[in-house]
This record gives sequence, structure tokens and C-alpha cells, in this order.
Amino acid sequence: MMNEELLALMENGVAIEHHHFRDVLSKVLRKIQHGRHDEITSVLGPTGVGKTTLINFLTDKLQDKQSNGWRDHLHPPIVVEAPAQTENSFPWREFLADLLVELGEDEVDSKVDLDHIHQGMKIGRDTRSGPKIGIAKLQDLLRKRVKALRPIAILVDESQNIVEGLPDKTRKANVNRLKTWANTMDTRLLFFGTHEARHLEDINEQLTRRISPIYFPRYRCDDDDERREFATFYASLVRHLGIPIDPKINDDFGFLINHSLGCPGILASWLQESIAYCIDMNQKKITPTILRKTRFSLSRLRTIEQAIKDFEVYHDSNFGDFNPFLVVGMGGQESMDYTPSSAKKVTKQRNNLKPGTQKPKRHQVHDTQN
Repeated sequence: MMNEELLALMENGVAIEHHHFRDVLSKVLRKIQHGRHDEITSVLGPTGVGKTTLINFLTDKLQDKQSNGWRDHLHPPIVVEAPAQTENSFPWREFLADLLVELGEDEVDSKVDLDHIHQGMKIGRDTRSGPKIGIAKLQDLLRKRVKALRPIAILVDESQNIVEGLPDKTRKANVNRLKTWANTMDTRLLFFGTHEARHLEDINEQLTRRISPIYFPRYRCDDDDERREFATFYASLVRHLGIPIDPKINDDFGFLINHSLGCPGILASWLQESIAYCIDMNQKKITPTILRKTRFSLSRLRTIEQAIKDFEVYHDSNFGDFNPFLVVGMGGQESMDYTPSSAKKVTKQRNNLKPGTQKPKRHQVHDTQN
């Protein structure tokens, strides 16, 4: 029946498991239960594939396990969203404050730098107020809270905000900070983001080794098995929520998968918009005509599809047998002698000199020409 209750379920209560969802959930749980503490897990996937739904489902599952005695001495998982960038910079202070609030640290914004106040007292400065506590001290406070509470995991959504569009030097500094967290905090760090978050893992040799990627794919419309899996998800969603659907819609399933890009979240949003239309227009069921009225615009679909395809090419190229001989250093492989040419010349000159006859290079103290 078309009503507000069904609309609310679509917006807040939908967690339909499907093939890719179960596969990624299994991998993430394995990382939380058996992964390394000094390793960061990065879950990447296109918009609308179900990452946020996965986070919510994962959080509930971990808390259920704790209620049954599994690691019940630890704090439940912490979930935060990486805030959007401001002026081409990631707002670390805001991010740290959000984490501390989730860990029970109240009134973070009102905290001041006590060291600054104490230093001012020593020199007779007015210390009735002081600057806000800095990022470094907020990090120290975060480490103490994590050490004291020991959360099972810290789950960060929208992690692309930490690296997207930033200069290489800034991205490296941001990921280095996260690596330091992984090294010094006794918890699991998991970051969930769109394709732009891949820059978490392609910084340099050391950081790449510490980032463990998990890809959350969409269902490809050119693969028969994936089309069937997506059709199963669609049927389960409609049946579970009791969405009134015109049977004619099922006659053209290609229209559904093409205009949802094979992403369960986009399909769910599309159906939610169709339900809202039916309520507003007093329609009893979703028809093919209503689906066409409420689908995403072509420009939105093109933008999302282009981003997905670009990443799929990148992702697919990372599979297959690795041949280290195909990787060439910056200087090529013409010589296996790694001694710098300048060092060779110095060595040769010194061999022709006798002890005590070296002529030290002299530097002018000032310019005698002026």
C-alpha cells in the first residue's frame, strides 16, 4: 500500500542483503576479527552501491555479537563521517572533534590550550581565556580515549574527502597521519568511500603496504550472472517491503538495470521517488510511466557511469599475474652499477694522490672584483 510508512521504510529501514553485499561484508568482518592493528582497510565502491547501508548493517551485527559475549569487554564500534573539505583543505579539527564526541568526550569545541594558559601565568599575562586546543593535542586526546575505551573498530564514511582533489604532498601528509593512528591506536580503522578514495592507497611504497583495499562493485549489465543477481535483489526488495508494482515493469528489466546503473542504492532511491510520486498523485501502484517520470536525468547517469567505468578499468588492470621485470626504474635498466658517477670520479682522483699531498678546495670569503 502506498503510504508514508512505506516511504519511511525505503528511506531508513532498508537493508536487503545481496550477492556483492554479502561478499564485502564477509571480507570486512574478517579484517575486523583477524586483521592487523597497524593496517588500514579501505572499502571502495561507486555511489549508490550500498556502502553506508553496509556500515549500518555491520555496526548492528558487531553489537549483536558483543551482546552474545564476543569481545564484550571492548567498546562498540564508532561510526563517523569524514567532513567535506573547506578551502581545498581537509578539516582535521572538525574530524577529530566528531571522533572524540563519539568516544564520549563532551564539549570538545570549548576546550582550550591549558599549556598556553599556564605559560601565560608564568609571565603575568591575562589568562582568563586562551586559544582552542590544537590539532596535535586533539590527536593525543583521541589516542588516550581509544586506549581507554578500546572500540572494536572505527568506521569512517565519505573517506574520499580526506584525499580527493588535493595536491600530492597534502594527500601524502593526510594518509601518513592515518598510518600513524593505525600504528598507535589499539583498534581497527576502516574507511568507506567512492572511487576518489583510491588515492588513499596509491601514495608511495610504504603507505601502499599499510592500506588493504576491498572493492564493493556494482552489478554489470553486460554480464548475465550479474543481471540475474541484480534481478534477485530487485524482487527481494519489492517483496520484502510490499511495494505495489505493475507486472509490466518486469517485462523490461533492462530498463531498470540500465537506469540504476546496476547500483542497489540508486535503484532503491528511484523506487522511493516513485512511491512519493504515487502518494502525491494518489496512484495505487508504480507503473512503467511513473518509473520514466521519476528516473535519474541522463546527465546524472552519464556523470556517475563515467566515474564508475573509469575506476573499473583501473581496478580490472590490477588483476592478473605480476611480472616484476615489466617494472622499470626511473633511470632504466642499462647498468647494474648503482654507484653514482660523481662518486666514481672522486674515488679515481683520490687514488692518484699520496697521503699528505691533498690540495683542499678553497672558497673565497668575499668577491674581490667589487
